[in-house]
Amino acid sequence: MALIPRRRLGDVLIDCNLITEEQLSASLKEQKKLGERLGETLVRLKVVTNDDIIWALGDQLNISYIHLTDQLIDFNLARSFSEKLIRKHKFIPIFKLGNELTIVMADPLDGDALNVIESLTEFEIKVAISAATEIDFYIDKVFGKEVETADEDRELGSLLFGSPQISLGDIKKLLKALTPEKTIRMMLLDGLKMGSANICLEPHGNSIHLKYRLSGKVMRRLSLPGEVFLQLKTAIATMTGQKEIRNGSRIIIDGEQGTQVELTLSVLEANHGPCLLFTPSGPDSSNPHLKTLGLSSTDLKTIMGAIRESRGLFLVMGPTFNGKETTLKALLNALPSGEMRGALFTSSPISGLGEDILQIHVTGSENIVKAAENDLDFLAFNNIPDGRSLQLLLEAACRRLVVATMNLSDMTSLVHFLDDHRISRKLFFNSTRLIINQRLVRLLCEECREEKLLPEEFTGLIGDEKLRNIHEARGCGKCNRLKYTDRTGLFEVLSLDIFNRGRMLRDESLFTDIYSNSDLLGFRTIREAAIELAGKGLLDINELLHAI
Repeated sequence: MALIPRRRLGDVLIDCNLITEEQLSASLKEQKKLGERLGETLVRLKVVTNDDIIWALGDQLNISYIHLTDQLIDFNLARSFSEKLIRKHKFIPIFKLGNELTIVMADPLDGDALNVIESLTEFEIKVAISAATEIDFYIDKVFGKEVETADEDRELGSLLFGSPQISLGDIKKLLKALTPEKTIRMMLLDGLKMGSANICLEPHGNSIHLKYRLSGKVMRRLSLPGEVFLQLKTAIATMTGQKEIRNGSRIIIDGEQGTQVELTLSVLEANHGPCLLFTPSGPDSSNPHLKTLGLSSTDLKTIMGAIRESRGLFLVMGPTFNGKETTLKALLNALPSGEMRGALFTSSPISGLGEDILQIHVTGSENIVKAAENDLDFLAFNNIPDGRSLQLLLEAACRRLVVATMNLSDMTSLVHFLDDHRISRKLFFNSTRLIINQRLVRLLCEECREEKLLPEEFTGLIGDEKLRNIHEARGCGKCNRLKYTDRTGLFEVLSLDIFNRGRMLRDESLFTDIYSNSDLLGFRTIREAAIELAGKGLLDINELLHAI
């Protein structure tokens, strides 16, 4: 067995400056009263989190941390051990290689447990650590305990979410039959099944609204009694391994057909308390590819050609909540894997990027100066905050690839931004390789849409005589009465290749009046793309006007 130093958990946590002597003394007294493990007491009293304990043990004892998954565990191997033994010492055998057996423990300092396990097997024991909650979950899964309650939970879930006229009294009864953790999991699973882009718990005084964003439109799914909000917040904090709810923390839940889904928590302060927004990282959103964004074949070819040059600024623009971050990730994921070293500088972590891309927290332009000094092949910035930052990035892009997003509504706004901040157009033309402007629009439900004559007052506003009819949707069961079933991106992709760069350097008016010169510069406008979709019956008047 790999030797693990005989150290007490309290001493390890003190050495890592996670607790004080006074906190340890108080926790030990509390532990003796209830007869629980010290780690459980410390977490329950919110002195530390599970993550704190795992990190401290791993750091001080040089023990690997393992995040448990179905694929990692050898269920037959685990079942070859006594369930009583596994539950008593809270461990799971996960795999064996030759004469070496790897087990995952919640408390690797439990030397007595290690001696017992080693005495019952002929293998050399290798120890890793994982969260106690994960180990408990998989112990139940190994020995089939979760099956006993699955049918009951499904029945309660169908009553909670399947009855459109459920009363507040019935909701309270159902919540009493469910733990707060199970309630949260059911909410998240229900939202995922309906295809929600995000799931929101929004406090409103005496009630909590559970809302889903479906096809770009917010739908209220359920209203819960306000008195359970504190319990739900505590459960969420526990599920994320934190002392309290924290912006950017993550929850992993079991989805359908054995899959696991990761959701990122955003905490938004509001009048009646924090709104809790869960955003799933599905296969499309967490690891997007350029081909999945809705780009035309021409635009895709333009972007890939620019990527091959690996130099200059790639600027992704658009209003907030219009998919810029997804496009940023798709661009980074399209870079040659393993051939380029780079980092993403962001004010909050982003999921769905390759492990070789380092994420660094920044808050302002002063950090961009430090970033530009790094010897990296590419730099990426999520949301350029000001003109000073853009100036610095343009200077950095003269000698490397820079990918960045910016909250600007269109290319005309970009022209004004450069002029207002006195950024040299010559510098911009020479340093920029690609500009992507984008919008997200909702697509009409094809089941309940109807064609109507376009009102005269909109004809001049839209400015296209060919568009005489427009479609509207009534709302039906297929679209959950929302009128829309999906979203798509509309893009303007301007390549500042050697030809367009030369044209603009010779005649800056091409850039000043950029939309009038779109044909010459070789890009299709969002207006043109939106009008085409409206002509096909996919956009109503509201989405069309939003796009143009």
